[in-house]
Amino acid sequence: MKKFYILLIVLFSFTINCDDKSNNEDEKSSECQKIIEKVEDCMNLHRGAFSYIDSCGEVEISEVIRFDSCDQILEYILGK
Repeated sequence: MKKFYILLIVLFSFTINCDDKSNNEDEKSSECQKIIEKVEDCMNLHRGAFSYIDSCGEVEISEVIRFDSCDQILEYILGK
């Protein structure tokens, strides 16, 4: 019976750990989507024009929001 409880604890801890990774990936994905939408707007493209992009690499949404012009945003992205 003791082994059964230990097994349950181990399985429970793996479940919690995997759930945290999923949440972090969803958060990164939504930030990347915001960056893509900002670039699409800057380039006067329709939403979804860059739908094939699945990762934004090192580009951070907090940095993109700081810039005043589309030129600055695009220069920042090209520099990364």
